[in-house]
Amino acid sequence: MKHLGKDTLHFYVATSHLPNKELRDATRWQAFSKQVTTITVLLCNDLVAIALSFFMATGLRLWLDVILNQTSVPHAYSFATLGYMLLVWPALLWREGLYPGYGLTAPQQLRKQVTACFYAGTLFATTTVFFYRDLPVPRGVLLLMVLLTMVLLPTMRSLSKRLLLYFKAWGSQVVVLGAGEAGQRVVKALKLNPLEGLHPVALFDDDPQKISKEVEGVRVVGPLENADYFAKTHNIRHVIVAIPSMSSRSLLSIIKARGKTFTSVQFVPELGALSAEDVRTVNLDGLLALEVRSGLYSRRKKFSKRLLDLLGSTLGGIAVSPLFLFLYVWVRLDSRGPGFYWSERVGQNGSVFQCLKFRTMYTDAEKRLEELIASDHKNKEEYEKYHKLHDDPRITRAGRVLRKLSLDELPQLYNVFRGDMSLVGPRPYLTREYLDMNGYAETILEAKPGITGYWQITGRSNVTFQDRLQMESHYVRSWSIWWDIVILFQTVSTVLKREGAK
Repeated sequence: MKHLGKDTLHFYVATSHLPNKELRDATRWQAFSKQVTTITVLLCNDLVAIALSFFMATGLRLWLDVILNQTSVPHAYSFATLGYMLLVWPALLWREGLYPGYGLTAPQQLRKQVTACFYAGTLFATTTVFFYRDLPVPRGVLLLMVLLTMVLLPTMRSLSKRLLLYFKAWGSQVVVLGAGEAGQRVVKALKLNPLEGLHPVALFDDDPQKISKEVEGVRVVGPLENADYFAKTHNIRHVIVAIPSMSSRSLLSIIKARGKTFTSVQFVPELGALSAEDVRTVNLDGLLALEVRSGLYSRRKKFSKRLLDLLGSTLGGIAVSPLFLFLYVWVRLDSRGPGFYWSERVGQNGSVFQCLKFRTMYTDAEKRLEELIASDHKNKEEYEKYHKLHDDPRITRAGRVLRKLSLDELPQLYNVFRGDMSLVGPRPYLTREYLDMNGYAETILEAKPGITGYWQITGRSNVTFQDRLQMESHYVRSWSIWWDIVILFQTVSTVLKREGAK
């Protein structure tokens, strides 16, 4: 029998040799065992992260007491206190829907994990006020422990989910109704972000020309009416309806018809200009309404982003100053010219600013570019498509290394400190690229350009200029401080893997 992926039974009504009950029982048991395995691994992961954070905080407190020659609180309480903590923290994580937490984006997961740790710490601190003899935890230890869990728990969870994904034990299967443009975008998005835990295994569409075709390896199995049988046979309880043109009456009929088959029914409306992150449903006297909160216009969130930029640029600048000096000398010795390169870039609201980078090209780079484009039609096509050249002869020897490791952008910490740029944001576009941004310019330029961004961690130089504009427009519309933090951590991983850098 052919498979969808490596572990999913394919759908052939006419040729299936397994009886429906036998197939249903087998897939039901497979889904149940995978769910138990996933929750068990996540729970063990969280317990280890909580215990590790607690003992690290306690050890640091004892170490400080020894240095300061102070008498510390006896640490015999540790195991009793830890026992209570191992109950409180998982309970708050469960309350946030993180067991297992399928379908949550990386920013949503981080926000829920940090929120759970904060509430758990607050609850525990309140409890110790009334039961201090039973839970004699110093306030400093508790505060440090909460901060450590906010870092260790998301980090360890990410590693555990990757391990589960490797052994095909992470996520739930979903079917997608509609194989048009919206359905294809859904499948591509879910395939691009497997850690979110929704794995499309089949598409359904009433257009006979689409049946048997594949989207990112997912086959269009048949018409919409076959979705119920497929889902029941393979114990799939999640459906995504990606047919924006469908009338409200048809949508209502899908809810009634699929309600008994699917426990989760999601609709993808054609509202591409709206934020996809900070949206909630509102009941307006029986009418469904969507409330969209754009972080770009919130003073509190703007302040949070600016504070993150100031802290990051200041602490980061101090940390990399020895490397900074070494790279400056290397660039000067490698080729004739200055160590820094000032480039006019388009900033927030279309303002022009001077972007600071290490020089990675020869001083006559612009002249060489004109000659390359004029002399070679392939170079012209490549530059128009990517706004980069794969094997660019304008780049110096030191420049190739700096670009490969993204070290040429370190001086932009100065621009971040000044307020011209942000740690995370759209790419700082060249002034000559402004006209090529077309209808995306208005949205993208609402935000400050960043040293890193969404397109860098997703595709870096491997995506076309048009794809980059779409991705950065999506980032600006759906911005959140949590997404910035996720991008910063993912940037480190991407750079270390050297994915797509040029």
